[in-house]
Amino acid sequence: ARFLSGIIGGLSTPVISLLIDLSNKGVIGINMRQLFLVMGIVAGTVGMGLFSLSGIFCRERVVQNSDEPKVLDCFRFLFKNKPLLLIVCSNILATVGGVTDTFSQYFYIFSLGAASWGTIIGIPGVISGFLTYLLLPALERRWTSKQIVVRTTILKALVGTTTFLIGMKFYRNPAVIVPLLMIQGFIFSSMIGDTVDYMEWKTGERNEGMAFSLLTFISKLTGSLCTAIATAIIPVIGLVTVQLADNSLQLVENPQINTRFWLWALVTILPPVASLISLIPYRFYDLEGKKLKDIQEEMIARRELNSKTISKSEGEI
Repeated sequence: ARFLSGIIGGLSTPVISLLIDLSNKGVIGINMRQLFLVMGIVAGTVGMGLFSLSGIFCRERVVQNSDEPKVLDCFRFLFKNKPLLLIVCSNILATVGGVTDTFSQYFYIFSLGAASWGTIIGIPGVISGFLTYLLLPALERRWTSKQIVVRTTILKALVGTTTFLIGMKFYRNPAVIVPLLMIQGFIFSSMIGDTVDYMEWKTGERNEGMAFSLLTFISKLTGSLCTAIATAIIPVIGLVTVQLADNSLQLVENPQINTRFWLWALVTILPPVASLISLIPYRFYDLEGKKLKDIQEEMIARRELNSKTISKSEGEI
């Protein structure tokens, strides 16, 4: 489901980039405000329609007899599950890394000249996204989930820093910047399951639904925080635009602030380097190695024992 939704969801970026360019050039006859309104209505309508299919056609594989958990129960579950709490804290601290997406379109339009450059730049990232699914099992045989996360976060910071330094003098030259960002996107582009196992071992109950619903909530929370952070950054970097008579957007130049340079920093070095702070909670994350293996082996033994007990009871009846 995540694989397919990633493919379909990824189509939104090139489509929006194309529509932005068509609006800026006056081809479709609507301005940016109208364009975002139309896209919001279409996305909301189609999204709600597709999401409703799960409610209509999906059925529970196991009938649940227990009471449904309340909202407060979800948060109690979170604070009982230390590994999951650490992952949630890490995700919140990594919020700043998401501002890249907010400023990318501005960078493509005002520094490279067209939003459609984002489509070309994003191609290697799509390819690497597919490869990740194939490589992950091999990586997990070599490293723990925690080690993969830490190494990936550090690698992103190093790649972002290198990209920024190489392109410092060329950030308005598509011939240099487009290939450079394509390489960065290729490099950029399962620990939750472990925390579910941990809670089953600790309490005797599996709570996949509660764990993943919490992650969904945190994802929406961090998305809102990311938007708030980006909004606060806009006036700091002097990002002021005006819409001309032909519907195109133009950057209002501020002689005291090099807005285009700040945009270059925001799509390369600043977010991944700032995201290094998200590694702090993993300093206390110990659900790996022998401890995780022992928990998983104990749960397998418990399940086998429960299965034999149930079979014996059914035989006596």
